[in-house]
Amino acid sequence: MIELLNELKEVLQGNTIVVGVSTGVDSMTLLSLLEEVKNKFNFHLVVAHINHKKREQSEVEEEFIKTYCTKHYLTCYVHHLDHYDASFQEQARKERLAFFYEVMEQEKSKYLFLAHHLDDDMETIFMRIARGSSPKGYCGMEKITLWKENKWIVRPFLETRKQEITTYANNHHLTYFEDESNKQDDYTRNRFRHHLLPWIFAENPSFDDQFLELKHLFEYTYRQIKKECELFIDQFVRKKNGYWIPVSSFLAEPKMIQEEILFTLFKEYHLSKKNVEEIIQYFHSSRSLNLHYKGLHFMKQYDQMRICDGIKLFSFEQMIDHAGIYPIDDHRTLIVTFEDFYQDEKKNINNLTNLSIVWYNKVDLPLKIRTRKKGDRIKLKNGTRKIKDIFIDEKISYEDRENAILLEGAEILAVFGIKKSITLQRCQEKNMKLELRENK
Repeated sequence: MIELLNELKEVLQGNTIVVGVSTGVDSMTLLSLLEEVKNKFNFHLVVAHINHKKREQSEVEEEFIKTYCTKHYLTCYVHHLDHYDASFQEQARKERLAFFYEVMEQEKSKYLFLAHHLDDDMETIFMRIARGSSPKGYCGMEKITLWKENKWIVRPFLETRKQEITTYANNHHLTYFEDESNKQDDYTRNRFRHHLLPWIFAENPSFDDQFLELKHLFEYTYRQIKKECELFIDQFVRKKNGYWIPVSSFLAEPKMIQEEILFTLFKEYHLSKKNVEEIIQYFHSSRSLNLHYKGLHFMKQYDQMRICDGIKLFSFEQMIDHAGIYPIDDHRTLIVTFEDFYQDEKKNINNLTNLSIVWYNKVDLPLKIRTRKKGDRIKLKNGTRKIKDIFIDEKISYEDRENAILLEGAEILAVFGIKKSITLQRCQEKNMKLELRENK
């Protein structure tokens, strides 16, 4: 099995390697092989072990690996998982990765070696097929994969059967521990391991060859889907306060491309296949939408769907109490100047009809500029109206509704760029100009 590491010469040569070691047969075999080639490839080897604190044997395993590392002159980091809830496996996985990352940072390492093998990959892919997954999810694990921030995960055993690893360990008299909980059917993975895989290999003892062929087919298919997905995003998706997706263009794509677009754009939300299928139904809706789902905010109007973070919607409020420049966001600024209203008739007309300019009396300061709130009303020639209704009548997009800036004194005086209050016309002393400008 040493050839598996010889193939990784470029990764190993002169680097610092962190290896996750549980003390089970897989990770102890990997550790032993890494030690065997350590001098050959001149790398520094660091062991990272997690004590899950769920079994009495965990304490014995921790002491064993610490003693082993001392005897073998290896740096060893240990982390305890003392508290856990009902979703123990998911929590433990996240804590393991966080711990491994901390060790890599501490040791200035770019490579994390893990002992996942072919049986693990089979279980993972079959589990994902059973519950549904993304196109990438069906590809299973990767032998070498970029994790984050120039950190790589390397799995030398990924195309090696568990039985081969165990045979090697026994033939070389390696010490390892068996987790008794792995023999129980409490977890989904264990049930696949104990029942599905043995049945498949009983039907076809060479199934591993067929499996790898299927996996490579999944990988090729995913690469094609990814290309189509990236092409769609480049051509059609607009990023501004979230993602704007043209509905008709999105629905013209095959379903697998639709799913991958959503998985790609919203990767950080860890959406399940079921979540993505629900979101695709929003695109099929014939009605306008304005709702929240899975931490995302969806707004559908006409042929556009905007999807953004549900807790990052634009909100703004600023007191205006002097002349000056008031930044609103990256692309808009309010300019307030104290000056007399133009007497020139042409300029008068321009300044009164320009919806981005408001003239008012400076004695009425302070004023306020803000985004809209529920129930906002503005006084017009024929009485007061809800600003919401004005938006609807004038077909103002959801994006522009959210970004609209209101000027407020004792009442709402204007919605910049959209509507002015009749109160402004009744102002006799116009000696303050408020202009909303687009930044260049």
